Amino acid sequence: MTSPELESGTTAVTVGEGGLGAYIQFAQGMHDACQQGFDACEVTLADMQSRGWFGEKTAGLERGQEALATARGAFTEMLEALEQAKAVAEAYAANVGAGDRESVTNL
Repeated sequence: MTSPELESGTTAVTVGEGGLGAYIQFAQGMHDACQQGFDACEVTLADMQSRGWFGEKTAGLERGQEALATARGAFTEMLEALEQAKAVAEAYAANVGAGDRESVTNL
């Protein structure tokens, strides 16, 4: 019992350094990696259970899947917050010559 998406799907996660674009890319990569892991757990757990594996033999897998779902949710929150920060970058880009951050925010 295998899933074609799981066999061919890979997610490369790069370290988020250098600014907003890199942070968004990192958060998206981590989100996607958690989703792939969650999906792989689901397929594996279903296969194990269909073959009579239960209890302590699958408990770690079930906890791991739950942890991946929690982590995926955290990276979703991170992505949403970073997407909001894009408005700041877009505003700076649209107002060339408006000054540096300190002078622009000194109301």
